[in-house]
Amino acid sequence: MFIVSSEGGEPPEQIPAAPGEVGEIDPDWSPDGSSLTFAGAPPPIVTANATNGIHDFDLRIHKVSTLLGSEGFFGARRSSVGRYLSLVPNDFAGVGVYDVRLEKRLLLTKVRAHWRAWSHDGHYIYFQDS
Repeated sequence: MFIVSSEGGEPPEQIPAAPGEVGEIDPDWSPDGSSLTFAGAPPPIVTANATNGIHDFDLRIHKVSTLLGSEGFFGARRSSVGRYLSLVPNDFAGVGVYDVRLEKRLLLTKVRAHWRAWSHDGHYIYFQDS
């Protein structure tokens, strides 16, 4: 995954991959723009028992960290206040929420979920079932 200025110029900056994973998917900016949250994509494909997780790239110190308890999930979408992330298990069977401050994950439903979006106030997650 790369970061490049919308005005061009310098070569794009590559974000370091998380150890043991091949590539990065589903990037999402923090509300203050200081970090980029993304999921690692395990080889060869994402499966229900994979060891991928959710990672955060801190642009201030150029460091990637893995969110505790995020293994087996991908598709992190930040709430408008940035405290919560909506997540999807690798098998798409549900919607979870991750509290960044408490480092806790909760599976909210086992309905297969696609196209998630937070409400403006960050109190609800909307999604389409499959």
